[in-house]
Amino acid sequence: TSELELNTSRSTGGLLVGRIPGLYATQSTGEPGADAVSLSLRGGSPLIMIDGTPQSFGALNPEQIESITFMKDAVSTAMLGMRAFNGVLYITTKKGTNDKQKVNFRYQTGFQTPLQLPKTLDAYNYAMLYNEARQNDNQAPTYSAEALQAYRTGSDPFSYPNVNWYDEILEKRSSFSRYDLSLSGGSNKADYFVNLDFLDQGGLFKTSDENSYSTNADFKRYGFRSNANVAVSKILTAGINLGAQIQNGNEPGGTVPTIFTNMLSTPRNAYP
Repeated sequence: TSELELNTSRSTGGLLVGRIPGLYATQSTGEPGADAVSLSLRGGSPLIMIDGTPQSFGALNPEQIESITFMKDAVSTAMLGMRAFNGVLYITTKKGTNDKQKVNFRYQTGFQTPLQLPKTLDAYNYAMLYNEARQNDNQAPTYSAEALQAYRTGSDPFSYPNVNWYDEILEKRSSFSRYDLSLSGGSNKADYFVNLDFLDQGGLFKTSDENSYSTNADFKRYGFRSNANVAVSKILTAGINLGAQIQNGNEPGGTVPTIFTNMLSTPRNAYP
């Protein structure tokens, strides 16, 4: 658990990247709420087992995990049959202990920023190379010498614009915060572990105050987990494990992939 808590990935899959030999991880998007990491072994997805039952582990946070065992050989996965053909990630969540009540609170905050964005040509170089391409095809140039001069000097930004669409649409960074509260304890007869978690992940899109609703891509998650065990007799113990989550995701109506595609394909001189 102490090693997993060193990372700040939203998804449990992101916590395992680079930590287990043979496990391949991919992340197809950085959109809040959709940035889960896909795991694969031998070309397929490993079976996820949480406390003995197949589950999705996307909502588990590091503070809920006691241990993770990666089983990929035939002997260790034989009891699970064909479902375990691509290996098994066996996750055990925390339980209470025969000790005084403990309260742990963890708060994380920070910023997320793109590692790299495409570098686009300015309006002058785009127009100049566009003319050159047409001349190579024995066609008349699209932009006149006066237009090229206006693009180069920026003398008429309305008629001859030079707009960096990434700067106009995206913020430099977005916020990220997590609140996690855990309670645990117990005695010889009963023990308990309770965890409450709140995640708030902001988006990168600039928004207008004129809108009565959010047009950004953001994500909020409320999580709950409770593990309790009771000693019914000297040889029998009864336990109940509960897990729940509420997710609120928001996305622009045009969808995030479409907006990024348009930013990449729209020249700087298309519109003022």
